Amino acid sequence: MAFPYERELGHLFDALGLDIHDYPGEDPDCDAVVASNGGLAYVYLQNRQGRWADAPDFERDVLPVGRAFWEAHTTGRFAEEVQGALAGVLIRDVEKDGWHTRYQALTPNGEIISLGTWFSETCTLANMQTCKLTNSMPIPSIAMVEARLDEIKDGRLLAWLADHYEANEDAAGALKLQLRCWGEGHPDLELYQTLERLAKSLNRWDSLRHLSLKDIAGKKKWGILADIHLYEEDWDAAWDVAEQGSQRSRWGWRLGVMEKVAQATEKHRPRKAIRFYLARVQQLVDQRGRKNYTQAARYLVKVRQMSKNLAEMNAWERTLAEIREKNNNLPAFQDELNQAGL
Repeated sequence: MAFPYERELGHLFDALGLDIHDYPGEDPDCDAVVASNGGLAYVYLQNRQGRWADAPDFERDVLPVGRAFWEAHTTGRFAEEVQGALAGVLIRDVEKDGWHTRYQALTPNGEIISLGTWFSETCTLANMQTCKLTNSMPIPSIAMVEARLDEIKDGRLLAWLADHYEANEDAAGALKLQLRCWGEGHPDLELYQTLERLAKSLNRWDSLRHLSLKDIAGKKKWGILADIHLYEEDWDAAWDVAEQGSQRSRWGWRLGVMEKVAQATEKHRPRKAIRFYLARVQQLVDQRGRKNYTQAARYLVKVRQMSKNLAEMNAWERTLAEIREKNNNLPAFQDELNQAGL
């Protein structure tokens, strides 16, 4: 999520009515900035009725974003990629206590507690299934985890034990646990690749791959299914999934997945990518605003290059002329086209 901002999670902020800092020169005309540091993501929020120099309103500006991240973690709303991925959400009330105040933990049920309480409650043996396994936290013994294996619900702990089994050449034991992670947790491309590696070592991948893809499709996890098809370089299947999901999902979600597929297949399925980019151009122009015009021009630069690669420059010239003519009453958009060299 570091700048230049990747749009995978942009729709979470879009849904909250926040303009994320996602292209050069936009600052300070944005509402939020996201900076990544290892496994952490820092979200900086502007006071929505003030300036960046003003402390954000805790109730109005900060809490809704924190709650949205937990909701995405719990249900997949706003950002499917976040579902099941968060270890915690830490917030600060700088409006009340100043810019140097300490962080507190926002719990999934909306309670605000101290970090000491948060870590003591989430990383004890009694709740070890919610413990984040890092070098800075206590790690339970193998025997301790195995003794309570049926009680553990957190896929991270199951994956940790599976890694131990694999390191000790117990591929069957590792695969069994990773399949639990897949079925009970939140499957993703990385877990799919883990299943592939383990199952191939046991000559079980063909049947398991079929069942895994069927399971993902049945759960309507279109974003993950598209990731898998892109990983396997099945370009047409990736487009089929993106288009199928777009008919059943929120606009923010389908934009993120379809754009990901378009970007990944520009060289492999350029005409499909061109159709998507041209549709996005019209949507952005219809929304008005210099920022949208700038993004629309960037899409058109992509279309020009792909048209050149396809030796279809005559069709490109006609398309550009039609776009200019259709929007000849929008001087700011025409200016962005000129600045982009179009």
